[in-house]
Amino acid sequence: MTKEFLQMGATRCDEEAVRMVGQPGFTKTWHPFGHNKVLDATWGAIDKLNLTVVKKEFSLSAEGKNMFGLIEVENGFGMEGKNACIGVRNSINKAMSLGFCFVLRVIKCLNQVSDSDYVLLRKHTGNLEYTEIKTQAVTAIEQVLERAEGMNQWHEGLREYSLTQISFDRLTIRAMRRKVLAPSKFHEFDGLVAGPEADYDRDLHGFHGGLTQLIRDRNMIQISLQNRKITEFMNEAVTRLR
Repeated sequence: MTKEFLQMGATRCDEEAVRMVGQPGFTKTWHPFGHNKVLDATWGAIDKLNLTVVKKEFSLSAEGKNMFGLIEVENGFGMEGKNACIGVRNSINKAMSLGFCFVLRVIKCLNQVSDSDYVLLRKHTGNLEYTEIKTQAVTAIEQVLERAEGMNQWHEGLREYSLTQISFDRLTIRAMRRKVLAPSKFHEFDGLVAGPEADYDRDLHGFHGGLTQLIRDRNMIQISLQNRKITEFMNEAVTRLR
């Protein structure tokens, strides 16, 4: 997804609004299955895998051409204080491929921890059929949930990297330069992680918590994009601190 797509005025909405978006006509080389069909396949896979849905959230870009959904399922993965979420995206204007990704949600603060990779990316080519979407949705969601333990270990492992005031300041400056942290949010972020009444510990786990808290009120498409950048940034920070 491009920066231009991020700026397309996406807004949060309910599932009904997503389903109301029409499906374009097919051509010989392009089968743009609508959001409605993709959601049907997703819910069918969730039912087949006997998952219990806790919450669902959606966002649509301007004119509804691009959709991102986040479906939170009941914790059955041994992750204390967290639920697993299935991210699903779709486009009917060739902006992006159909895809599924894994997201952890911290129940207490509603922050999200996103895997940086999609387990399935399928273009809407002329040979794409709905039966394939239904089959791949099951496989993709199974693969998404297999990442739960590893992603949880990654998230908890960030606690091992404490930050001195100097290293915290340097990392904060780097985060702003990389556009992971908006300069306008600096004081709020500093208060969350380094202030006298900080909500988070001054380590990489807390740094990550502060970054994700500042974006949790955005639409789901922006959160998905920014969380992937945050995950990549934290991986770089871990490498620097080793």
